[in-house]
Amino acid sequence: MKKLQNIIKKETKGRKGKDADLDLAEFKAVFSKWLGKRNEDLDKVDLEEIFKSVDTDNSGRVSVKELVAWLSIYQKGTCNF
Repeated sequence: MKKLQNIIKKETKGRKGKDADLDLAEFKAVFSKWLGKRNEDLDKVDLEEIFKSVDTDNSGRVSVKELVAWLSIYQKGTCNF
């Protein structure tokens, strides 16, 4: 999770709070860097649909809390953070 936090921090240029929430383009960049793949390698994955499922408050932006919760559920099957 530390790697993901570092990627988010770099992508958001150190923004804090709500300003650190990711828009779709930033989300795609974070996801591709976290997975170690180029965006074109992720074309088979519908990142827009993933973004929508992660954006639980439908704000059009993904908070770090939303992303961590989603990843926890995805990886462990439960929301434990």
